Amino acid sequence: MQQRLNPREAAPELMTVMLELEEKARNSGLEPSLIRLVKTRASQLNGCAYCVHMHTTEARSAGESVGFRLLHPPSDRLAAT
Repeated sequence: MQQRLNPREAAPELMTVMLELEEKARNSGLEPSLIRLVKTRASQLNGCAYCVHMHTTEARSAGESVGFRLLHPPSDRLAAT
């Protein structure tokens, strides 16, 4: 099994910017539940199962129910066809 890429070693400057973005999002006044849902959706669009699992787990541990908002991604791609 191939070891996962360590992003802190591969692109430390990018990780710094991503952490700054994370902090700005947390301090933006947006509801934390919305931020978690946006992260989950971005991971779904990126097709990253690891990140979908991680962000879904975080959302559930923060009280998000395993219901429509987590299990059913928006149908924007279906609407465009």
